[in-house]
Order: sequence, then structure tokens, then C-alpha cells
Amino acid sequence: MSTFELFFTPRAIAVIGASQDLASISGQPIAHLLAKGFSGQILPVNPRYDDVAGYPCYPDVAALPQIPDVAVIAVGAQRVAGVLRDLGEKGCRFAVILSSGFAEAGEAGAIAQREITAIARDFGMHVTGPNCQGYMNISEGIHVGFGAPYGLSYPKGHLSLTSQSGAFGNSIVMLASQEGIGFRHYVSTGNESVTTSLDFMDAMIDDPDTHVIAGYVEGFQDAQRLLSIGRRALLAGKPMLVWKVGTSEAGAKAAASHTANLGGSMALYRAAFRQSGIIEVKDVGDLADCAKALLPRRLPKGNRLAIVTISGGAGIAMADGAADGHLQLPTLAEHTVAALTQVLPSFAAVANPLDVTASLLNDANLLRVTLEALADDPNVDMIGLALAAASGKLAVELAEEIVRISKARDIPILVAWNADPASVKDAYAILDAAGIPRYQSPVRCACGASALWAFAQARNEVAAVLNEQPLVINRPAINAG
Repeated sequence: MSTFELFFTPRAIAVIGASQDLASISGQPIAHLLAKGFSGQILPVNPRYDDVAGYPCYPDVAALPQIPDVAVIAVGAQRVAGVLRDLGEKGCRFAVILSSGFAEAGEAGAIAQREITAIARDFGMHVTGPNCQGYMNISEGIHVGFGAPYGLSYPKGHLSLTSQSGAFGNSIVMLASQEGIGFRHYVSTGNESVTTSLDFMDAMIDDPDTHVIAGYVEGFQDAQRLLSIGRRALLAGKPMLVWKVGTSEAGAKAAASHTANLGGSMALYRAAFRQSGIIEVKDVGDLADCAKALLPRRLPKGNRLAIVTISGGAGIAMADGAADGHLQLPTLAEHTVAALTQVLPSFAAVANPLDVTASLLNDANLLRVTLEALADDPNVDMIGLALAAASGKLAVELAEEIVRISKARDIPILVAWNADPASVKDAYAILDAAGIPRYQSPVRCACGASALWAFAQARNEVAAVLNEQPLVINRPAINAG
């Protein structure tokens, strides 16, 4: 991620308006950097102090002994433009403006925000905000911002998220983390006076450690770019998940007053999503379900899902979810039915969904035979497995079989499993380590499978367009005409 490499891995961070009260908004950025063990230079700037948190404090930007890679601006709105100009003259390339009171606060604020934009463009600076809470390089523990969530630890992983809301974006990181999603980068973009969500999404495509890109979006000022960025992400094999809010009239009004972004017609956004392979999500759980399925980067060849359960009810619920996600439940091949009829109890329903009954709880070998038969079935592209509350020693055996067959047959297997976590901790760990998507419910499992197919289908369609041969007319009579 060459454009934003220094932004996410800064060696020196200046905090303009730094406070000795580390619990205050202008003190928290330093507190969080210290708590996370930031190994670079921290450069507080405030004429009122000689030192902050043990670091020398400088009276102004000009007095800084070095050019900061990133400057955090936490001063009153009326002082922001002057500070930004000083930073530009110093040679700083990245600024994060925490201050509010700009375009979200009426016409005077909008004028002040336009001044920020002009100054940043004059100096070629990337500016995040104003009216944002900061950003986190979660994979390296560099948290730059304010708010209690910046002091927490999150699982490291390969999902990068942008959010136009600071506090709610933090909530998305927290909730998705609790769902088992690991994060790479997170940016709260605020009013997007200069650097936009689309700028970050575009850069995330080039980051080798970002595998899935997600965005919480109230509106884009340059929404046309969404198409080209979505297609570029598709070609790079990086799914984009976008949660677009403000879809109702009331929601659109709220979005306009929150970060001063123009919502635009939801029909137009959805058309752009369809044309560029972007997957629309509508809640944190939805985002987590899709990300879970997509992060392992194991795509199906088609949309045909085989469902295996130890409970008929779970099979019906997963089938309904699959239908909502445009998945097909294929008829199993004759040789698959014959093979399964030989090993499953006579009262098991050999169909799709396949209810192997609770007999599986006594014999992990049944799962092995069942999964192998389905994985080898030419009518099946992926498998959804609902294990209800299976637990104990058997749970580890079941998990090991799932991992082995998924790898050996190279087929996506998604698991709905909601046993008491304490009784299946080891089994869950085996699935998680192997990148087998694991869900609390059959419906959420089907949602994940649907996201896999949506992305695979979009990839196939783009490949088909790129492979189309131009029409060449070789009939001499026509050419002569």
C-alpha cells in the first residue's frame, strides 16, 4: 500500500493541541499510542506545556525537530486551517483532523471545510476528517485516535474497514471482532474533506495483507469512482462489502446532517454494486457472516449447495436462507444416494437437505463418509453443515474430518454449530485455524454461502467480458462494401 504506507506505519506522530490530561480528547491519542507500545516518536505540540506524558512538548509546528509522518490535529475548528498550513510548510504528508464544527455544522462550517480542502490540495497532503475519530493499524497495534475502543485489543487478520461514522465504526470493529473476524486496518473518515473512503478502499486493493475490504457508507461525493474501484477489487480477487445507510428518507436526512455527505439514490448505488461485484450488507452480523465466508479465499465453482444436518429443522432453515441468496439445492447424483443409503441409518432422509440424524453423535466416521460422498458429487459446489449442539470428544473428531475433507477435495464447507462454547473450544479452534467459516445459526451459514457465490459469480462475469474476442468480419464482399 505505497500511497498510505507511512500513514499506517508512521515512525513519528505529532499531536497538535496535545493535553497533559490523557483522558481528554486531545490527550487520548498519546495515551492510546503509549498503551499499545508505539515504538516511534511521539511529538506533542502545545505552547502551554513543556512536556506531555514525559515527552518534550513543542510550542508550534515550526519548532518540531523533525517532519512527522502523521499529524493528529485536536484544536478548535477556527485554528485548524492555520495548523494545517503550518504542517504543509513543514512537509508533513498526512493529517488526521479530530476537530468538529465543519460541514456538518452549517454554512460557516462548510466554508471552513472548503478552506481545509484548498490548503491540503496546495501542499499535496492527505487529510482524514475533519469530524473523525482516527484510525487503527490493528495488525501492528498502532491506534491513532480518541474513544475507549482505541484502547482495546482486537484479533489481527485480513479485513480492512472504512467508516464515515467514528463512534459507530468503532462499534462495527468491536462487534465483528466478537464474531471472530480479524482486522488489518480501520479508518474513520468523518467529513472526507480531502481523503475519502474510496481513496482508502482503492489503496486497500494494493495492500497484500488485506483480503476483504468493507465500508460503512452514508454517501459518496464522488460515487462514480465506486464502479471502477469495485471492478479493480474484483480483478484483484478482493471482495468488497458495503453497508450503505440512509436508504430511507429519514435515514438520508440524518446522514446529510451527520457527515454532510450526499446520500444519492439507493437504486443507483445498488446498480453500481451489481455492475462491479460489490456485496451489499445491511448489519454488523451480515458483514461478519459475509467476511467469514470470504476471508479464507476458497470460492465455489457454482451456486449448488448441499445441506447436511443432524436436525431436520436446521436443514429447512438453511434451505430458506439459501433460496434468499440465489443458491440452488441440487438433486444428489444417483451414485451419491446409493453410497449414502448403504452407510446411513434406514430412517435417515437421503436427499438434499440431507438429515443424517443424531446417529452422527455416536460415530464421526458417518460424517467422513457423508462429506466425501457429497464432495465427490458432480452436482455439488459447496456444503453447508449444521451440527447443532454436538460437543465433547466427538466434536474434535468432527472438526478434524471437516478440515481434512475441505483441503483434500478443495470444496468450500461452511459450518453452523452452536454448542456450549466451553464444551467445543478445541473443535472450534481447529475449524478457525483452517479457515473453515463457522456460524451460530443455519440461516447465517446460508448467508455466508450466498456471499461466496455472489463474489465467485461476479468474478466469472468479469473474466467472461475480458475474454471476449472482438468481432472480426472476414467476408470479402462485406469488407469491400
